[in-house]
Amino acid sequence: MASSSSTTVMASSSSSSSSGAGDKPCSYDVFLSFSGEDTRNSFTDHLYHKLIHAGIRTFRDNEEINRGEELKPEIERAIKASKASVVVLSKNYATSAWCLDELLLILEQRWECNHFVLPVFYGVDPTDVRHQKGSFAIKVKPSPKWTDQNVNQWKTALTEVANLAGHVASGPETSILKEIVDTIYNKLDRKRVHLPSNITGVATRYEDISSWLEECNLEFLSICGMAGSGKTTLAKYIYDSNWKSFEYASFVENIGSRCDLHELQEQLLKDILGGEKRKVPCVSRGTCMIEEALEMNKALIVLDDIVEHKQLVALIGTGKINAQTKIIITTRENTDTWFDLSCWRSQKYEMKLLNGDESSELLCHHAFRSKIPTTGFQEVVSRVVQYCEGNPLALEVVGSSLYKNDSTSYWESLLKSFERDVDSRIQDVLIRSYEELPSDTVKGLFLHIACFFVGIDKDYVVKILEPDYSAISGITVLINKCLLSVSPNKVLMMHRLVQEMGKNIVRKESKYFPAKCSRVWLSIDSYKILSKGKGSKTVEGLALDMKLLREDKLALKASYLETGAFKKMVNLKLLQLNFVELKGSYKHVSEDLRWLCWHGFHLEILPADLCVENLVAIDMSSSNLEVFEPPTDIQSLKILNLKDSYKLREIRNMIRMPNLETLILWNCYSLVNICESLGALSSLTLLHMSGCKNLFSWEHTEPTFSFPVSLHRLFLKDCHLQCSDSFPLSFIFQPDLQYLNLGNSRFESLSCYDHLKSLRVLDLSFCSRLKYLICLPGTLSELYIYYCESLEKITFQSHRFPLQELGYEGCVNLYEIEDYVKLVPIAKLDETDLGHMEWLKEYQNHEVCLVGDDELTVGRSWHIQMLYEFNIMSTSLPNVNDPRMTPEYMSESSSLSFDVPSCPKNKRLKGINVTFKYSVSSVDWAWFCKVSTTNGVVDLIYNPKVFGKPECGEVGIWLSYWPIGNTLDFGNTVHVSIVVMSGLEVHECGVSLVYSDKETMENNMGGVEIFGGDLSGFELSTGAYYLCRRDFFSLMEVGRLTRDWFRILVGDTIDYTEVRGWRKTGRPKQVNDPSFTELKTVRCIIYGPQVDDTYKIAEMSKSSLGDDTVAFTSSLLKEETIDEIEAVEEINVKQYKSRDETSDRYSHARIMKPATGEGEIVSSSTSAYPCRRFSLAKIQSATNNFSDELVIGWGGFGKVYKGQIFSEEAGHIVAIKRRDSMSYFGEPEFKAEIDTLCTFHHVHLVSLVGYCDDNEEKILVYKYMPKGSLYDQLHNVHTPLSWVTRLKIAIGAARGLEYLHIGVRTQHGVIHRNVKSSNILLDENWVAVISGLGLCIAGPTDQSIPYVEDTVKGTFGYLDPEYFFTRKLTYKADVYAFGVVLFELLSGRLPIDDDKEEDERSLVRWAQKSFKERKLNHMVDSNIKGTISSKCFRQFAQIADRCVHRVPEERPTMSELVASLEALLELQEKSDSSAKSSSIMGFPWKIKKYFVPATKPNPEESGTSSQKSHDKNKKRDDE
Repeated sequence: MASSSSTTVMASSSSSSSSGAGDKPCSYDVFLSFSGEDTRNSFTDHLYHKLIHAGIRTFRDNEEINRGEELKPEIERAIKASKASVVVLSKNYATSAWCLDELLLILEQRWECNHFVLPVFYGVDPTDVRHQKGSFAIKVKPSPKWTDQNVNQWKTALTEVANLAGHVASGPETSILKEIVDTIYNKLDRKRVHLPSNITGVATRYEDISSWLEECNLEFLSICGMAGSGKTTLAKYIYDSNWKSFEYASFVENIGSRCDLHELQEQLLKDILGGEKRKVPCVSRGTCMIEEALEMNKALIVLDDIVEHKQLVALIGTGKINAQTKIIITTRENTDTWFDLSCWRSQKYEMKLLNGDESSELLCHHAFRSKIPTTGFQEVVSRVVQYCEGNPLALEVVGSSLYKNDSTSYWESLLKSFERDVDSRIQDVLIRSYEELPSDTVKGLFLHIACFFVGIDKDYVVKILEPDYSAISGITVLINKCLLSVSPNKVLMMHRLVQEMGKNIVRKESKYFPAKCSRVWLSIDSYKILSKGKGSKTVEGLALDMKLLREDKLALKASYLETGAFKKMVNLKLLQLNFVELKGSYKHVSEDLRWLCWHGFHLEILPADLCVENLVAIDMSSSNLEVFEPPTDIQSLKILNLKDSYKLREIRNMIRMPNLETLILWNCYSLVNICESLGALSSLTLLHMSGCKNLFSWEHTEPTFSFPVSLHRLFLKDCHLQCSDSFPLSFIFQPDLQYLNLGNSRFESLSCYDHLKSLRVLDLSFCSRLKYLICLPGTLSELYIYYCESLEKITFQSHRFPLQELGYEGCVNLYEIEDYVKLVPIAKLDETDLGHMEWLKEYQNHEVCLVGDDELTVGRSWHIQMLYEFNIMSTSLPNVNDPRMTPEYMSESSSLSFDVPSCPKNKRLKGINVTFKYSVSSVDWAWFCKVSTTNGVVDLIYNPKVFGKPECGEVGIWLSYWPIGNTLDFGNTVHVSIVVMSGLEVHECGVSLVYSDKETMENNMGGVEIFGGDLSGFELSTGAYYLCRRDFFSLMEVGRLTRDWFRILVGDTIDYTEVRGWRKTGRPKQVNDPSFTELKTVRCIIYGPQVDDTYKIAEMSKSSLGDDTVAFTSSLLKEETIDEIEAVEEINVKQYKSRDETSDRYSHARIMKPATGEGEIVSSSTSAYPCRRFSLAKIQSATNNFSDELVIGWGGFGKVYKGQIFSEEAGHIVAIKRRDSMSYFGEPEFKAEIDTLCTFHHVHLVSLVGYCDDNEEKILVYKYMPKGSLYDQLHNVHTPLSWVTRLKIAIGAARGLEYLHIGVRTQHGVIHRNVKSSNILLDENWVAVISGLGLCIAGPTDQSIPYVEDTVKGTFGYLDPEYFFTRKLTYKADVYAFGVVLFELLSGRLPIDDDKEEDERSLVRWAQKSFKERKLNHMVDSNIKGTISSKCFRQFAQIADRCVHRVPEERPTMSELVASLEALLELQEKSDSSAKSSSIMGFPWKIKKYFVPATKPNPEESGTSSQKSHDKNKKRDDE
């Protein structure tokens, strides 16, 4: 919008409405930019009125504005407040500086805010505009506006606008105007969908999946869930929030209830063709037409309520979809298999129901029109929330029903009616999923589960219902229909409303006569049926709990019932009777019975006339049975549970149950005889005989039965077992045994179990006579020996400690667990055992209280003890003065260093003694002894399992021997320190060297191997060894240990999360067989409170355990990296620290050596670092042939997979990035990234492990970053980053960019060109590394000469405006982008957020405005408010603001930023510390000199050498 005449500002929705310049600005659809001299009263006027007539709010100027060369603020505001601009390029357009400045601002909006720009070439040739010819040949003029800089920017803008798709005004004007209006109409906000007034919880769920929109080649999002869960509302929210970013958008609603696919196709086709209606002759042709449109156009599509896969295929086809198209489907189906055979890729999102707070808010919104309950209604609101179980539809229906009813009694009454009969508005929605089930068999299965088996173990239910209902496949169908779910411990779960819907279906079979219904689950109904003999042939399942009825104090006419009531129930299959007494003949009970659950069975034997031939499960827990004998063969029986049958004495004829798999005899303590045929049950995998103490009592007779060979789990706890020749407890005939519980037995020793190769859990707790456990199998994962008071020693077949769980509390005499710990009183050791410490025998009767590991110390003797751990010997002493303890090197502080002297003649160095004196200051003791050498050969961090606690006010001594002599050479500098986090005060420490004669020198192994063999499991990513088996995290989590304890110990290089989850053997390892975790679940189930839980252990086969194991252990794994890469990183940390001293510079050439061999080490022509070339087969193996299950991300390059590369030593977790065929990254970018990462190595640059270049396959292999990207952590993860963590991330990223800019190994630095939060990756310790180097370019040697590029490369929101307009690339473009990242870290906002108002969409513009208006508090992420030091906050915001300064020369260098951010971190940490000590005086001035000033610094004012160094770097960049 421009003219040469005067105008006033006018914003119109009609031709007559206008507003003065002082009016408050409003939002517009379109801004018209034109030359008034050419088109004001002709073409532009006609266009304006056409737009207004179409309902498009349009801004154009008025002739009365007083024009000058500078844009008026009103015009600038109008452009920013508009969604699109139409630029009418006419003959005199380029003669107006006003017009050209408008054009610059319009294009800036296009880059920053996705502003749509439509050029109209009115009487001019687009070529003249593109190349600035004819009337567009603008030149420098003697005018303040027509400067060289401005003219160059205008030329760039004219070229860009001419390259955009537009309209050439030729032909009839009416046709041209219609085309323009149609184009604008289709691009503007005409695609919105209605959202409910209250969408509680939707924004939170949107955050879970918003990253999907950014992922390339991930076309589909499947939102799955039960009916009424909010799937459509979430889809509408996503659509409404994002459709503006797409060329076309379509929302097709309620597909499941619309039968006309032809109509749906026409709607979809019209939307994705921009409003152009196409005739669809038939469905199959319509599918092809949609395929063609989807391949070409970038669209956002929502397909709501897809019922089956064929609907999706009819609407979308199966062809290739534009890589930028996003398709959302909502469905009540499981979509896991829908995308298996197509080229599509989908992300599945299972709809999360509302939590308690969200449910209460939504309910109150509908019931009270507020967010909180009215006073007095809190309790009933809680009950309604519990009833609805987070289903938004139910909450809305119930809430609306209660609106304007302010009586709690009304609420109570209505809730009771809902509990009896589901509201029809809810039932009608839920029942659709039931009606869509594929067969009556699956429907029957659903009704059985809803009425009887919710909360019961899945495998137990499958066994019972499989014969009649194909339960294995049927349950899968129900899960896929979102009608059923399975909990982690395999329990069938069903939403309460779905369960009530199922029961309601059964009720409607005969609303007033339950006896005619197929299932009767209410005890009162069942009682009436049985007491009146009203059964019918329709009844398939019946449940009656007399105990429950009595507890409800119902009037019951009879204490017993007649069996004759079953006579008519000829189809009865499921019978559950709890504490029911029946009289009469049992021949009337259905012969089709599958499940008989009769707790409290009242008879002493099974009735002979009870038909049991078809039973699958018998549960007679707490029965009065004295003898159990099947009346006939039961071939189908798989589960028999007689738990707590206290009168049971004998079990006979077990051979009649040949296929029995689970036998529960728990607490049948009167049982004295089991028939010998028990051993012949070849299918029995679980036998639970805990508490059957008389069965194994030698007072009666030795057991005559044998255990089946097939056993996997055997429970013999509390049986008072003894070993004998006839009953040796060797289990040599049970090779598949996985779980063995022999707790509370009376044997003194056990047979060697090395033959039990499958044994994972052994529980021997309370075996008070047990003395030794010898040669335990190396496959054992868990051992429990609680209160084995006589136990002294444990050894393993492999001589390696394999356990991941060990419970040994109360083992007061246990002195050795092989390869784990040995704690022996000095009195029991001889001089040979003590070696050079033999003099300690003199103090063997002194006493010291041991603390640390309570399991090991409680109840133990206080006499001086020697601890052996990792082959380190240590003991704790009272404060004795013995000259033999006087150290050679001594310090009155907690640390010291010394140089290793030459060995005396005929002596060899064995190791060192480390000692320190201390007193106790609190009850939480956390300290470590660190021993390291400057050459890095020794780096040990040790925390003893136990140590002495001196009395209050007294001093104790810790003395230790470290056999590291073979690793120490003459001249090595050794550092020893006692690092205390809490609980101790160190008074002095010392070190002595320990020598031995050469002739008697012990044959120690070299290196750290001497500390207990292979300690790779205890190695940190820094190369140090963390020798600790204590859990300090429990102290940290309860606030008794500061969260920075690990940083105090190892420094800032790694975070404590690296060692979290480490177990007895250090870092968890991936295994392929059943692990302790699954078997621990078994143990918890066994001791669980519910009787039904017993069945959960019935079907845990090897295969199921093995599959679960892999999933579990992989989630705990700390990913390993290839050794060479770690070594390189360690080198570079040191190089980085000494970078100012580095004078070596190498040339940087983009040339790669050819490589042909698998695994060949290659490098760039200048690289000193190796890079592996992998074959395609190796990559396919690592990614399971590029399995979608391993995809962890997408980017401009393509998909990223998590894979495992195997070497000779081990497997290494890596990130594998595979170039997509549609990617804009080509061969140059691929080779550029390889060459850059082969040339540059740094702890804050992503590590390239290798690559694959196989014809069209371009693949990069990186070190795996477990924490993902900074973008993910800020915008996609619910757990917010702390302020200190954000600062550390900023510092790490700044260091990486500084390293690139300085060019440590080249003659010049590197400009990244694509700095953004998604290219800042985070390792497991939150260390930031720079990635995305495919667009990087070598910087100019002479930094005063910038690059001038033909094409701008970068990312919207992070792109330097100066670089964009001038095409001049300098290092300061990276600084600008880094400033945007800093604002992201501070605010938590997106760089560009279309959901914000126009003046807040751009993060930089909003931040600069807030900074200018001094509204700094508005800039802080709400998640970290109150945690930032005010000084730190102000300085940080100031630094970020300088980074995005309009003038590049005013921006700081990366070196300045590193120094400033490091100082800020120091300030913040001292502020945090000062908050505790209330002493912060005198600190800020000490570090202020390092901050980047708000204005460009004067070099003459720098006062320190370090500041001069930074100024020197800045001067270099500013030149």
